[in-house]
Amino acid sequence: LIKVFTIYGRAGCTSPRRVVVFGAGDKDLKALRARLFALWPKAWPRTPPMHIASENIMARQWAAAVGWDAATAPNHAATVCIGEGGAPEIDSLMFLPLIPGERDSITRHLPANIQTVGHALAEAPDAAWLAAIARTGVKRFVPIGQMHHFGPTWDGYEFWKGLFERVEVGA
Repeated sequence: LIKVFTIYGRAGCTSPRRVVVFGAGDKDLKALRARLFALWPKAWPRTPPMHIASENIMARQWAAAVGWDAATAPNHAATVCIGEGGAPEIDSLMFLPLIPGERDSITRHLPANIQTVGHALAEAPDAAWLAAIARTGVKRFVPIGQMHHFGPTWDGYEFWKGLFERVEVGA
């Protein structure tokens, strides 16, 4: 999760816009954030540029003002917030909200232009997960580590087929 986020923030097409932790409470989300912050220096062992660090300090203050439990990653490399998801998201490149959720309410957490949902399920998705995802506009439901793996089908479209045009010629 942070390996990709530290590079692209929210700018990549499959970059995480939010992390929904199903069945989690506030204590679980705080533990996840602490674990992310502990691993952050390994994923991004550099100091971010000053303008990014400064934006993250501003984003933390803004997020706290609108109701998030906000904190910055080591070296002010990102702003990671905990909340119920009702607070407004902050327009900041390195803003990552962690929110609780339940499988049956997955549609409440998805943007209208959803493409990919990365998951970290202990076992392969069961029928209940597949049924919940089928009720959404999700094009790909893959393990987090595969979110940036490009294949012949991308976001529901046959990518390679779209690069060619078919022309019929009759005689």
